[in-house]
Amino acid sequence: ELTQFADSLAHGDLAHRIRPRASGEIATLSSALNSMADSLSKLLSSSAIEQSRLKAILAAMSEGIIATDDQQQILLANAAAGRMLDFDAESAIGRPLWEVLRTEDLLKATSCRLDGGKQRSIQIGPISGRFLEVVLSQFSSPSNAPGMVIAAHDTTETVRYEELRKEFVANVSHELRTPITAIKGFAETLRCGAIQDPQQGPRFLAIIEKHAELLKSLVDDLLDLAQIEAQTDPIHRSPVDLAKLINDVVELHAPTAQQKRQILRGEVPADLPAVFANSDYLERAISNLLDNAIKYTPEGGTISVAARVEKSRTIIEVADNGIGIPPDDLPRIFERFYRVDRSRSRAMGGTGLGLSIVKHVAQAHAGTVIVTSTVGKGSTFALEIPLIPPAQQ
Repeated sequence: ELTQFADSLAHGDLAHRIRPRASGEIATLSSALNSMADSLSKLLSSSAIEQSRLKAILAAMSEGIIATDDQQQILLANAAAGRMLDFDAESAIGRPLWEVLRTEDLLKATSCRLDGGKQRSIQIGPISGRFLEVVLSQFSSPSNAPGMVIAAHDTTETVRYEELRKEFVANVSHELRTPITAIKGFAETLRCGAIQDPQQGPRFLAIIEKHAELLKSLVDDLLDLAQIEAQTDPIHRSPVDLAKLINDVVELHAPTAQQKRQILRGEVPADLPAVFANSDYLERAISNLLDNAIKYTPEGGTISVAARVEKSRTIIEVADNGIGIPPDDLPRIFERFYRVDRSRSRAMGGTGLGLSIVKHVAQAHAGTVIVTSTVGKGSTFALEIPLIPPAQQ
């Protein structure tokens, strides 16, 4: 019976037990073997629980994890690693690393031994459009031959933001260079004697004033955009009389439209309900849309500002019959410093940030801004915001 029991343990049958004896050496040995079987059963059960926990943790991790032995056979790999490095994690277990991975830089890094168990970090990508930071580290094993853990972190967003930052700095530098160069050049000309010229002196001063105003507008727009983007907490809102706000903005831009002999209409119903919003942000957004419409509508054109309520949302539309926007440019007009016609925009004093501010104001109110346009016929911008913030509905 003891021999059969030992054979059962050897084959993994931990449920089998020896019948207890009253006393004697056989009874002592039987009790010891039963205790050993109980301990092994508990140990394997605990190990199974730990394995289950480990699998659950690895499955929930956003970082990709791969563990290999000293021969670079894959011991484990989670689903995140499969998504990042483009392989099937389930079928990779037990296979050589070089057979599963297709990234040459990573395979070269894993083939090099880590001195003194130090970690090594490398940047790889793009892999299926992703950029990754991969950390390689060693772990000891019973055979004293170290295995390797590969931890991959998706840095795509970081890379994208860094590229946007570089582009933003380049764009700001480019936009600032033009007015600064003009101001500096004409100031030097005046200092060299042109200020005494009764004809050229006043003209040069007017040019300096024009570029200084452009510089001020650019800085103001940058500060407004930074303030809106830095708003981590919900913006301050209060009931806003939208009809009055729109009429005030229309009245403010009326002289500019009259100079171009344009027809500027405010088509806002008097009984328009109040909207729960930030009045300063909303006024700036509507003003930017109206300013663009006036700039890009020829003399004698028509511009209208309308507002209505549809399904608990307020829709503010600024429409014109101006030059319109080409279809290829429509997806990008809300980007910072993007201009459909750069030379014309600069000549009109545009900073290239107006529509970007409108988009961020809409997002700050949990709303959207939609544009429809036809080249040569005009454009319509629709700013939609909820009457009541989503958190209070």
